[in-house]
Amino acid sequence: MNTTIQQDLEQIYYIPVIILVFLFILIIVVEAYQRHFRKVKNDKEKTTYTFRKNFAFWMAFIPIATIYSSIISLLIYLIIMAFINYLVITLWVLVAIIALTWLVYALDYFDLF
Repeated sequence: MNTTIQQDLEQIYYIPVIILVFLFILIIVVEAYQRHFRKVKNDKEKTTYTFRKNFAFWMAFIPIATIYSSIISLLIYLIIMAFINYLVITLWVLVAIIALTWLVYALDYFDLF
């Protein structure tokens, strides 16, 4: 296979990383917006509960997005490269396992089971 094509295909590795960075930036912007414009009058319990609920949603959303982006990029890589590099398969399986562990921890921590 041509080396330039292979180098272009290796950039597929960075798709989940780019998606995660975008999601973290989105979380920061949304939380800052909500904190700035939230109209809660001296009700700390409601504010804390709302923040914990939103945080639980984001903690659950990030691993799901990571899993889907990893699976999609893995499928693209496998279709194009036709099982040339088994290290990549191991890498994406580890990423999926870590993301699932994170999801279970987030759901368990916020009692969302």
